[in-house]
Amino acid sequence: MTGSSVKMIGAALAAMCLLAAASASAQTAAPVRVRGTIASINGQDLTVKSRDGNTVAIKLAPDVAVTAVVKADMS
Repeated sequence: MTGSSVKMIGAALAAMCLLAAASASAQTAAPVRVRGTIASINGQDLTVKSRDGNTVAIKLAPDVAVTAVVKADMS
């Protein structure tokens, strides 16, 4: 192989890596915040009754973290 063909192969590999990274980041959806009351949970399927009265079905990731807010006194 000549030096120019090695450079072309390297450039092609770099371009493929950039395309793979771009397509992977394009599949990541923006996070959506849902506020409401948990109606039910079944495995990784969560159903929430939102503040506006709609029911929202959510598919949870295996490593999901769930937080809640509870009114409390300082005493």
